[in-house]
Amino acid sequence: MDGIKVRAIVCGAQDYKESDKLVTLCSVEEGKISVLLKGCRKPTSKLRFACAPFCFGEYVLVEKGGYYTVTGCTPIEQFTSLSSDIDRFYAGNVMLEALRKLTREGENVARQVACVLDALKTLCYEESSVALVLIKFLCSFLKTSGYALDFSKCNVCRTENMSKRYFSYEHGGLVCGICAGRNCEIMSGQATGVFRAILKDTPLSVMRFEDNVLRECLTLLGGYVTNLFGFRLNSLIQYLDISK
Repeated sequence: MDGIKVRAIVCGAQDYKESDKLVTLCSVEEGKISVLLKGCRKPTSKLRFACAPFCFGEYVLVEKGGYYTVTGCTPIEQFTSLSSDIDRFYAGNVMLEALRKLTREGENVARQVACVLDALKTLCYEESSVALVLIKFLCSFLKTSGYALDFSKCNVCRTENMSKRYFSYEHGGLVCGICAGRNCEIMSGQATGVFRAILKDTPLSVMRFEDNVLRECLTLLGGYVTNLFGFRLNSLIQYLDISK
């Protein structure tokens, strides 16, 4: 039986029957799809690796009865080093949860997949601050999904001069004290500086900010996601808890 090949990353999985798993793949070619991996929970399974979080590979899928079954997988990148660093592991989970929850089946998610892969590579192979990597990822992912943030000027009146700065969940970024409404959070000047540096593509390796400022940025981004989509990124809450 002929199958199709997709380059995809595992962004979720749950046990099914005695030794199978139902896996959520986000693929370059077919978007987000649910697939069945038969027998992958057996210790002797040759596809045991293919259901692991962060696994990016070329999957061979066969459609039968309205769903796909995985018949083969060639690994491309497994990001195994994430498991040895708890902060990086939880940050990686934020990326997978964003990919899983902030995309819909049937839409093209190739750009979002590329965004996740780039961020995971940075987590694994560079010494940059984990929090900065995560802030940059969330800003990039939101922009790729059509929700770009703007911290250059007030998003309402476009003034650059402001004594107080607010993060507006409604307008997606900076607003001044005059334009701030109910759906806003006061934001420090340092946090504004982080966002501006990130959005200017300043190399993460040269950025230096206090941990409490980075936590402020991540908390604001989490609130923005909740305001947009109506749910929380649970992995982000967990990351903030374990990184205290």
